[in-house]
Amino acid sequence: MLIAQISDLHIQADAAGDENSGRLQHVVRYLRKVPFRPDMLIISGDMTEDGLPESYERLREIIAPIDCPILLAVGNHDRRATFLSVFPETQINGGFVQYALDLGERRIVVLDTLEEGSDGGAFCEGRAAWLRATLAERPEAETLIVLHHPPALTGIGWMDIHPDDAWTGRLAAVIREAPQVVHLIAGHVHRPIAMAWAGRVLTVTSSTAPQVALDLRAIDPEAPDERALIVDELPGLAWHRWTATGIATHFDLVDEPMTIVRFDRRHQRMIRDLTRLTPSD
Repeated sequence: MLIAQISDLHIQADAAGDENSGRLQHVVRYLRKVPFRPDMLIISGDMTEDGLPESYERLREIIAPIDCPILLAVGNHDRRATFLSVFPETQINGGFVQYALDLGERRIVVLDTLEEGSDGGAFCEGRAAWLRATLAERPEAETLIVLHHPPALTGIGWMDIHPDDAWTGRLAAVIREAPQVVHLIAGHVHRPIAMAWAGRVLTVTSSTAPQVALDLRAIDPEAPDERALIVDELPGLAWHRWTATGIATHFDLVDEPMTIVRFDRRHQRMIRDLTRLTPSD
């Protein structure tokens, strides 16, 4: 099985200022034409920048041409009620966007780490109880966990969890009880990262929107040092090849030229002026 993962799309309601929609459209075209077509697409949160209905509607329109099943997870920029109003087919359990998909001898479990009003992750006792019960249903099924926030320190200080965050320990306790969990995939950090966590492999994919700059120095919130925070790198995605021996993750960049300027209403005057030029003598 080949799974494509994209994350942190940050689609905006304001079409005039939404460059992220164009970046996502570029990724969708890439997914539709690569010779190794995915069997499934996972979008691991921050689908929108603003959580507005118009943003989710634009997202739905952009991803419509993708001809494989799509699994959706929420991130800190998403809003559950608004998201579900546009994607009502998405499953919820206990009021959270969390669900399991059975794939024969394998299973994918999508978690909800959204705490509305906060950029940080969350995984309360209710969500932990649901995950524990869900994993207990099929202890023999090799399982992939999907979530938005990485529950581990990544080295990008201003995007990292707090080392004492209770939610990460709560999640780790459930995962350690479930030997069938073989891999976790996340987003949020806008960088490709691979690490070991709770005795499992955890991979983080980059964003289809602009990336977070790679700077592994400690950061002091009280001492601005002019470091780069967000950079205009190419849109990224991950490919997860799930075989009989495990999951191999490949990080990819969508490197075809992207259109910077289109002939739209904003540029109509420029085209009119250029096409009215008369030949010189």
